[in-house]
Amino acid sequence: MVKVASIRSRGISIHETFKVGGIGRKSMQGQHAIKLAQKCQKKPFNKKVKPWRFHKEDLIMVYDNHHDRKSFKKLLSEWFGPYIIMKIFFDNNIYELVHLDGKVCEKANHDKLKHFHNV
Repeated sequence: MVKVASIRSRGISIHETFKVGGIGRKSMQGQHAIKLAQKCQKKPFNKKVKPWRFHKEDLIMVYDNHHDRKSFKKLLSEWFGPYIIMKIFFDNNIYELVHLDGKVCEKANHDKLKHFHNV
């Protein structure tokens, strides 16, 4: 049996045809509504996402989250550095950092880094 579904999302009406087999009609319409909502949400979300642009040998600062729970945190520096990126692990956005004197210090995730700008 073939059904025509009319689903309205964000002012856009889409008519699609689908087969109703082993899955119930309401379940099929629900799955279709979810897919349609995901398509509508994808474009605005992707506009806000900015790619990380850290490259090998960039000077960066590292965020120190140990001070988040302390009451005197306004007196402490949240960012430490500069460090140099020596190795990039692309599979999970982790960077191996080195002090300016050449000592390997730690690995950090991309969301804890920002570029270092000389003033």
